[in-house]
Amino acid sequence: MRDNTTKLKNGKNIILKYLALPAFLMAALAFGAPAAAQSAADIKMDMMIFDYKSAIEKCRALQAAKADLPSALMLAEALHLSGDTAGAFNAYGEILAKFPGEPSAYAAAARYAANQVKFEDAKKIYSQAVEKISGDPAVYRTRRADSDALFNSAIAFYDKMNLRSQEVELYKKTALGLYSEEPLFFSRACAYFIDRKLYGEARELIKDAEAKTPADGQLIFNARTGLYEKLIAKA
Repeated sequence: MRDNTTKLKNGKNIILKYLALPAFLMAALAFGAPAAAQSAADIKMDMMIFDYKSAIEKCRALQAAKADLPSALMLAEALHLSGDTAGAFNAYGEILAKFPGEPSAYAAAARYAANQVKFEDAKKIYSQAVEKISGDPAVYRTRRADSDALFNSAIAFYDKMNLRSQEVELYKKTALGLYSEEPLFFSRACAYFIDRKLYGEARELIKDAEAKTPADGQLIFNARTGLYEKLIAKA
């Protein structure tokens, strides 16, 4: 009985001492627990030391607590680095479903598909992205830098794969769909068509832009003048 009482007292003393430890020591003791820390820095550290299983667990824990884009992208990256390329590809598909208004999500998913030699999938993702962003000026307004990066990524892909029809559609959609937010898309599209001697496309684009009652008639005038000068020089 005395021995049991002594053991209980000793156990109680150990617990009290443990509770009295400084916070940084408590954190150090907890560090070894699976998925104990779930910050972006912890996940990146796991990937740096090739502990992809832990990184995946922490990403999933973050997603369960708060489904945000950064942790979703890190999950896809961790799955890829672990060798689960199919899982990573599926993760990017889930990202597009959860974050349809995020240009960076489309760009990341399309680049991954292209890197995995899934060119048709990459083309489809870029097409969906251009349709979505060019058709929703509010998205471009709030995600301008990411949208521009997405369009540049799409153009680079189309150019590399010699997908001229997709490239033409991108210039058309951004020129007309985002004219109110960034009229320079219209000027760039006209220059693109004229430089490549796609005069019919340039003429139709100018006509469609005029029908939209543009805020800056000078751009329309300049585009029309540039087209006529080319046609006269060609004639």
